[in-house]
Formats: sequence, C-alpha cells, structure tokens
Amino acid sequence: MIEKKVSVVDTKIKEVGIFDVETLYKETKSWFDSKKYTFQEKEHTEKYRDLGDEYIIEWIAERKVDDYVKFVIETRFFIRYISKTNIKDKKMYKGDMEITLKAYLELDYKNKWQTSRIKKFLFNLYSNYIIK
Repeated sequence: MIEKKVSVVDTKIKEVGIFDVETLYKETKSWFDSKKYTFQEKEHTEKYRDLGDEYIIEWIAERKVDDYVKFVIETRFFIRYISKTNIKDKKMYKGDMEITLKAYLELDYKNKWQTSRIKKFLFNLYSNYIIK
C-alpha cells in the first residue's frame, strides 16, 4: 500500500577535510532556484566550541508537479570541528561535514482525497494500482 509520502532518496554524505562552505551554500541554493523549487531554510545554527565551531543548516525545498503530486527535498548540513583556513588567498574551512538528503513525493498534498471514505478508497486504488 502506498503511503502519502513515497521515498525516493534517503542518503548521507560524509566528508572530512577542507571545503568551501560559502560556495557550497550558494551553489546548492542556486540549484534549487534553477529547478524552480520553493526554498525555505528551517534552521541555521552556529555554536562555538573549544575543538572547533559547529554549524547545523536545514533546508526544505518543494516543487508542485500538479494538484496531486509535489516533490520535496530535505537537506541537512551538520558541520563540526570546523576552523577557518586560507588556501591560495581563499577562505576555506577544515572539519567534518555530514550532508543528509531525503527526497520524496508527497501524494495528495492538498488532502482532497481524504475527506470521505469513498475518496480514500479511490486514493488507494489510484495510488496502488493505476500510477504504481
């Protein structure tokens, strides 16, 4: 039986090393804009620690396909033990980064097919047999 949320991607990317956080932020945001996603930053937290700073950035991006389906991508950046470093006169960061990506389809996101028993039945029929 298909749920209202159909998972497409659920993955983590881990990297320890030197990276450009500002460029990563701008390029990722630019990608969402170019693909016409509605973009919202749910969290942007900076904590200052003795062993290095810690950043948590959470985004949610949505794009409506039609009145029945919308694409949703949740992105979470967890960066810790971060410290600034300069490489060839460019400000870079050194630390541990973990990026979590969750992408899914949200079916009947307007809840038009959940208002009565017959509509729920038709939703299940359509979701499980017709579009599957």
